[in-house]
Amino acid sequence: MERQMLYIDGWKVPKLIKYEVAYNKLWADDSGRDMAGNNKATLIGIFPKIQVQVGSFDEGEMYNFLKKVNKAELKVSWYDQELRGMRENLSYYINDFSISLKNANSLKYDSFSFNLIPNRKR
Repeated sequence: MERQMLYIDGWKVPKLIKYEVAYNKLWADDSGRDMAGNNKATLIGIFPKIQVQVGSFDEGEMYNFLKKVNKAELKVSWYDQELRGMRENLSYYINDFSISLKNANSLKYDSFSFNLIPNRKR
């Protein structure tokens, strides 16, 4: 059975083609190397960005997607391999994205990509 990897505001994101997590680290301004070449750094936090590509959506799927993501804050639950489970209801926002109509008669949309960016460290 296929595992559900991603939810946006409780909606199961369908037709995942690409699901990639970038464990982005944010370092404090005291970070750097000293004259001996030793690195000293203060880690502020890890901000996991989720990079997604979905397959062709039909009219209903696109309606649900747009209804969920076109706002300032999203509650995202996502599968984290490090945790070996879901990280639940975290605050994210979505980057700008484009959708393209594949078939006007059936209101089918082409595959498209988007990124989910965390508002806070994990």
